[in-house]
Amino acid sequence: MSTQTPAEYLRIPEQLRVFEAASTTQQPSILGEWGEFSQASAYERDHEVAHIALPAPTGGATAELAVTLPPADIIASSVRRGGNADWWRIAAPAEQRELRVMLDTDQQGGAHPALFDTAGGVIPMRRATAKEAEDRGMAMPLYLAVLEPNQSYNLRIEEPLRPIIIVWDTSGSTGPYKPAMQRALRDIALQADPDRDLIGFLPFGGSFLGEGLLGAPELLIRRLGMIAQSGNSSNSEGALIQASDMLADQDGVRGIILITDAATGQDAPLWEMLTKVRPRIGALAIPSTGAFGPNPDRERDLMENWGRVNGGFYQYISTQADFTEGFARAVDKMRGPKPYEMRVTLGPVVAQPDGQLRVIETLAERDAAAPPNSSLLILIDTSGSMLQRIDGQRRYQIAQTALSQLVKSAEARGIAIGLRQFGVAPDACDSALLAPISLYALEDMAGILNKILPQNNARTPIAAALAMAGNDLANAQGAPRIVILTDGEETCDGDPKQAILDLAEQGIAVRIDIVGFAIDDPALSDTFADWAAAGQGQYVNVSDLASLERALLDASQTQYRAIAVDGFTVSGTVSGDAVALPAGRYTLMIDGRDGETTIDIEPQTELLIDLTK
Repeated sequence: MSTQTPAEYLRIPEQLRVFEAASTTQQPSILGEWGEFSQASAYERDHEVAHIALPAPTGGATAELAVTLPPADIIASSVRRGGNADWWRIAAPAEQRELRVMLDTDQQGGAHPALFDTAGGVIPMRRATAKEAEDRGMAMPLYLAVLEPNQSYNLRIEEPLRPIIIVWDTSGSTGPYKPAMQRALRDIALQADPDRDLIGFLPFGGSFLGEGLLGAPELLIRRLGMIAQSGNSSNSEGALIQASDMLADQDGVRGIILITDAATGQDAPLWEMLTKVRPRIGALAIPSTGAFGPNPDRERDLMENWGRVNGGFYQYISTQADFTEGFARAVDKMRGPKPYEMRVTLGPVVAQPDGQLRVIETLAERDAAAPPNSSLLILIDTSGSMLQRIDGQRRYQIAQTALSQLVKSAEARGIAIGLRQFGVAPDACDSALLAPISLYALEDMAGILNKILPQNNARTPIAAALAMAGNDLANAQGAPRIVILTDGEETCDGDPKQAILDLAEQGIAVRIDIVGFAIDDPALSDTFADWAAAGQGQYVNVSDLASLERALLDASQTQYRAIAVDGFTVSGTVSGDAVALPAGRYTLMIDGRDGETTIDIEPQTELLIDLTK
């Protein structure tokens, strides 16, 4: 047994160093990354990233400077919103031909075509379906348009509006950072530019604030006011799936700004969705010190993985300055020039049948204490002509019956009703408010409807009634609408169309529909249709009780408009019949909602849009 003390037989080195062994093909390095906040390691050292040179813009800077496209050649160029668009001249074909534009943005969506004639008029151009591209032997994305003989065209390639969705953690662990987070959300709303941005807000565990994506700062600020004060979700992956799904149909480089500590569960479909949509994710990581069972290493790995999707980034944040810097960095990631390759060919025109659009909404059971969903003001003609009979019954009596059915339906759906009559006294141009805008039960409205009694020799002051409608709608809640029910023309020297335009100039965003009752004068029908178009509404002529009831019900329903790039517009009724549309791309606008959605109508296909929350 040794009698030496430890000090006598131990020789402790002054310095101990551990080196990473040189990696080889047979024995690569075991290290996945160097440093706490780095995503690089031996792999990146041994595999140098090849930087691809961005092609310079090669098209003309304006329509006047458009560059003639060489036929069938592949063009490489780049565009940047607010910086440059490319203009290309397409020579006039000798016969009607189909223009085929194959636009490759490496799945980035950073460039979009638009076609114009030489006078600047918009020519409809639509994105082809995969089947149409296959039939033509071309790759997607493919855009199609019809060119008329002996006319030249200008093709513009530009970067679309940039869609960005901000999603944030609402769990209790983020409590210390919520004030800074809310200030940062407000800053990004105030800095939005409607000519550049499309922005949406999505709190974890909730639904999108408002409908669709917007770029108007004042509307975005209003949406932030919709944030519920309570919320407790840390489901990062579920929120990323929601945001990616919203972005799936958006043009442009799609972006997500994610704010979370990533103390989350696992949602298997996430990576499938990210692969499909390819959003550029700015992953802003806040500390998880307040989370239940935090796992900082796993959480950091998750955030770094998400930040690597499609050229995004990961950044650790904890202060107001960090939030501001992180948002600025995320936006900057979206703003660079966007490369594209394009090949343009001409082929025979292939006729395409129309598609269809159906918009539906299932309303939840109504809370009696809830405010109105929308407001409807009826302007009813009570001039002498409404005393005439249809199948033995006076016109005004048919109107009373139809209005009773409308009130019954409106009560169930939470629609506030108002009633103003015009044509009150003989030889006068007066109107009178019979029922202010309110939620009415049928029994309460019955006595008011019984007051409708036309006067012989009463005139038809439609414009005067419209002039009063602004005051009638002053306290209206929800989306406001006006329905004019009349059987004759303006007879008080007013200008109803100008009165309709005046309402719009006063900032009253009201839709105006006109229901003609037994109108047999085609010229008068054309006039009514023109007035309705000025009010973003529709004109319909009815001749009996059933058609009047249907017209009033349709007018009380939420309406929508599908607007093509050339201004062609088709209107429809939510939860009504499907409408036929030529195949192509449209902007969908829903009355009473401040967002808009881009939709693609495909031939012989019905597109169903469900607004149900």
